[in-house]
Amino acid sequence: MMRTGSLDHPKELYEKGEWDWNSFKQIMVDFVTKNPDALGGLQGLISDDIFITTGVPLISVKNGKAVNNINNPTIDRAANFLMELRKEGLTVRGDGMWSNETDPIKNGKAAFLGVGQWLICGFTEEGMNYEFVPYPRDPKADKYYYQASTFGYMVPSGAKNPEGAAAFIDIMRQCYTDPEFREVIDQSTLNDKGYSQEQYDFLTSFEDMSKFDVVVENYTGFNSELTKIIDDMCINVAFEEGQGDQKGNSWT
Repeated sequence: MMRTGSLDHPKELYEKGEWDWNSFKQIMVDFVTKNPDALGGLQGLISDDIFITTGVPLISVKNGKAVNNINNPTIDRAANFLMELRKEGLTVRGDGMWSNETDPIKNGKAAFLGVGQWLICGFTEEGMNYEFVPYPRDPKADKYYYQASTFGYMVPSGAKNPEGAAAFIDIMRQCYTDPEFREVIDQSTLNDKGYSQEQYDFLTSFEDMSKFDVVVENYTGFNSELTKIIDDMCINVAFEEGQGDQKGNSWT
């Protein structure tokens, strides 16, 4: 999500195929240069999505076995890019690593807020002029890579009404696959959330996986200890100074 104004327009860059790490960073540099009171260029969720744009997840699964990619030079390059953003004062640490605070972007103190779709409609309700784009492409990647996850329902063993659960699950499926159901959902969302038709069409365009090369990140799927280790080492690199920084070294 970004503020609009006199800077390059990210959505236009995206449509021209020029929305990458370099243009992303340049907009932030221009923003903080023109706004002396700015907190920075970017806050919110960023690191794992930037890693994904390389096409290489931190932990992948191949032939049924977990593969550690943290030593991959591509991951190293992405981590150093994130560290550069922080060193140059372009990232904003909010209230916790996963900050969804909206005040900085509302008050013109940040150019971008990395956030999930669920928060976007809140800006519409407040009458703000805003747009949103996907995370920028890795300029050295061969394609545009996009992070995807799966969603589903589980019926526990011994459930008293499995037929009712199956009927509910099927209705939820039809809401996305049946054209008549989907039209009702779309109109309801437009009316309730306040998206413009153009915004909603752009948002739902990302449901078409044929337009993207999908990458699945697995590092949070093992246990909380491993998740914390990788969060501290990789995901938080955009927000916190590490031992390597103090010595003037690279992220590696």
